[in-house]
Amino acid sequence: MNKSDRFFQMLNKCPRIKYLWDKETRKLDVESFEKDIKGMSSGEIHLAKFFAGVWFNNNRYGFDLIAAMQVLDANNKRIISDWIEQPFFP
Repeated sequence: MNKSDRFFQMLNKCPRIKYLWDKETRKLDVESFEKDIKGMSSGEIHLAKFFAGVWFNNNRYGFDLIAAMQVLDANNKRIISDWIEQPFFP
């Protein structure tokens, strides 16, 4: 499985934010991302920032691991911890 496919497999575990990425074109809708993030729950914001960081291989949206761990549930923490154990960038 290539890195892009791994990313989308990981993203599929987060149905509330996966719509921001187009699997066919392999693109993030940045305009929608920046607009929609304002209306997300705190957990969704952390996940969206995490996925954007992995996608762009940088922290342009300011993902904060410590803050995320304080609000995410166990399943969402597992997504991040699995990635930390075997990081990749599409």
